[in-house]
Amino acid sequence: MDSSSDLHRHLRRYKLDALLMSIGDITRKMMSSNKAIQKISIIRQGNLIQNKSSIHLSAFFLSDIAYHAISATNDFGKKQPSHLNILELYDEYIRFYGDKCKSEYNELGDNDFVLKGMIGHSQKQLPYQRKHLIKEEFNRQVEIIEKIPKKTKSTFPLDEICHQHTGMSLSDLRATLFALYTFYSDSSDLTAIILNEPLNHIHPALTTVNINRVIDFYSASYKDFRISEFAENYFQIKPIVRTSNNRLIVPDAYMLLKKLADGPLWVIRDHFRNYDKTQSFVKYFGDLFENYVENMFVSQLNKNQYHRIPESKKEKRADWFIYTNKFRIIIELKSSIASIAIKTLYPDLENIKNYLERLSKGVLQLDKTELALQNNTHQTIKILVHYDTLFFSDGMLRRHIVEQQKEKLNSTNNIFFCDIGEFEWFISVLNKSEAEAELIIDNKIETQDNPKEGIEFSQIIPRISKTGNTYNNQVLNHLENYFPGLEREVT
Repeated sequence: MDSSSDLHRHLRRYKLDALLMSIGDITRKMMSSNKAIQKISIIRQGNLIQNKSSIHLSAFFLSDIAYHAISATNDFGKKQPSHLNILELYDEYIRFYGDKCKSEYNELGDNDFVLKGMIGHSQKQLPYQRKHLIKEEFNRQVEIIEKIPKKTKSTFPLDEICHQHTGMSLSDLRATLFALYTFYSDSSDLTAIILNEPLNHIHPALTTVNINRVIDFYSASYKDFRISEFAENYFQIKPIVRTSNNRLIVPDAYMLLKKLADGPLWVIRDHFRNYDKTQSFVKYFGDLFENYVENMFVSQLNKNQYHRIPESKKEKRADWFIYTNKFRIIIELKSSIASIAIKTLYPDLENIKNYLERLSKGVLQLDKTELALQNNTHQTIKILVHYDTLFFSDGMLRRHIVEQQKEKLNSTNNIFFCDIGEFEWFISVLNKSEAEAELIIDNKIETQDNPKEGIEFSQIIPRISKTGNTYNNQVLNHLENYFPGLEREVT
């Protein structure tokens, strides 16, 4: 019997809705304590002796168990799982996971093995372990798709599109998600939420009708999960499970929290992917992203520290120069967002390579800009800033892309990658101390060919500076300011 059927045989012992509730309660407590991985001791009582063992329980694997449970069992006439039963199922899943990894990676060459393995495991696991990134993404997306369009008096119909699919505007949807998450902090069961008193004095969208409308929008039946092409990643789209008895259960706390940050943006993206079929939003989001970065420069840097790079009729160039006393940093922005098919434990290599091809164009723009606009007074550094959080973009993806493009590049030296969160952090440091920012760049240069320790911006910055991502968390700070006192009033 293979490991998949063995896992499913064990899952069939238990009542599905009870199993989902138990898993949901565990992930909710793990998230509350900010411990996505916990060491758990297991004591099994035999006839004569106790057997003691321990496992490292992870929220991301519990989420996968919930998916496999939906695939394997049902709500009727089964055993209620105990805490020990959950741990035993987890132990069984680890064996299944080991066999699955072998089948996914055995036939791959070294480069593809590293590319698929590093992206798959980092995209699956690290979002659970870095919960603070959800807050930063919330702040960033509120600024990009709510605040900036209003400041620029954009006529692009973001609110109308959101209302078409959810019955409310972007701001109202985010407000209602916030309230829903606050209710969820008390229970993994969201069935029949009714407000004891109106909350429209906090926000006019906070009604029982809207809360249940959002629950319906983000819920899916067992059948929906079983037929979805996204398999266990379907929780990223629909974090609420509708059971056979119409209970509404959240098995993965982190995926519901993530909707606070990226839910409204995905409503817009899915509209253009499924209905509009044009590139109009892709271009518009790119414009918003550029506006966002420019606003950050205005807020954090002196006017002589940054300059927009002049356009060329002959070739595409990068976007910005940043100057320090020692360095000229060429910045190219890429707003492409990776599909959910990449953000999975076993991503498809073709999807990865198609995404990397888009980033490759940015590397060529950096190179052409350096060649066309040479500078003899500063050392030139090239940074590709991508919107998506890819975790190992500099240590892994940069090497892959530079190797693929080296015949087209004038120079492969001093090319670095970072996501927008790391870039915000670097600019926050530059705002406080140019000397520390230059030390960070010095470290990047020294380790680019022979890394002895972590070389990502997120790994280097805290070794050199005590400054955090102050632009996102203090200047923007939308999460703290969105609904003061909401959690206290709801709970």
